[in-house]
Amino acid sequence: MSDNDTAAPPAPKKLSPLEKLAAKSKESIGLHQAHQEALGPDVGPSPQGAAARKIHVDLIDPNPWQPRTHFDEAGLRELAQSIQATQGVIEPIVLRRNGERYQLVVGERRWRAAKLAGHQHIDAVVRELADQEAALMALVENIDREDLSDYEVALALGNLRERFKTTSQLARYLNKDRKDTYRYLAFLDLPDWLRARLDRNPRLIHRTSADNLKGLFGSVEDGAGAYRDATQKALDLIESGALAQNMLIPQIKRYALGPGRAAAPAEVVFSRHGQKVGSLVRGGKHIKITLKAASLTEAQTDELERLIHHWVKGDPPAG
Repeated sequence: MSDNDTAAPPAPKKLSPLEKLAAKSKESIGLHQAHQEALGPDVGPSPQGAAARKIHVDLIDPNPWQPRTHFDEAGLRELAQSIQATQGVIEPIVLRRNGERYQLVVGERRWRAAKLAGHQHIDAVVRELADQEAALMALVENIDREDLSDYEVALALGNLRERFKTTSQLARYLNKDRKDTYRYLAFLDLPDWLRARLDRNPRLIHRTSADNLKGLFGSVEDGAGAYRDATQKALDLIESGALAQNMLIPQIKRYALGPGRAAAPAEVVFSRHGQKVGSLVRGGKHIKITLKAASLTEAQTDELERLIHHWVKGDPPAG
């Protein structure tokens, strides 16, 4: 080997589910600590650097501000197997005292998995935290997880809004786009009957649809009457996979207005990662589709052109 040759770097170590969760927990709590100064000294002491103790799992109660409303059973079983293999959790959970018991602040998945693994005790750091601080830390712990639904994030944000002077301040704290934060908060302004459905299925719609529904119901007196029934029918289609999210509002209007009445001009926004990349506008005799060129590959653009040609001519698309 010459002097100019260098050895290949070693392959990165494959982390277990427990190690991945521990790394994410440290990162999330670190984000919380980094913003303490901006909020003032009353945010509460840090869980890092404090001594962990073993707490009986049956003395611990769930966090009432837990953003996650659904815990994937398969994921919990995988995490439980990792805990069994390592003889315990790598990163202690964070608790606060609640009378003679303890209340979870950070680490509910680890606590549930430890119980599933048959452990009677779990390593935990016990801190003195006010309600708002406990809610804030729980949100920071969970908000950037890919498996947390938009509705669950919205519920957590709703618990924290009063902690901040403005929504912009809340967005800055969480390192979120301000407009995107407003889309999350749109869930909280939806009618109660729709919120009840989202409680049962928090992944039913994403935040862009929630924002669109808020605008729709704001113009039709809380979605009463025909629009309420139309929305339920359209959501049934989404739940079954028969309707795309970006077609929700046009479908609701078609149901509500009926086949004998013309719908008002409507715009369907196409988004990717929360950013608008195009739209479809219905206006009387015309339909106008606008897309950013970068949103489609050249092959997809060719396919779209061929498909529209087939539709216009009335032929079935080529298979």
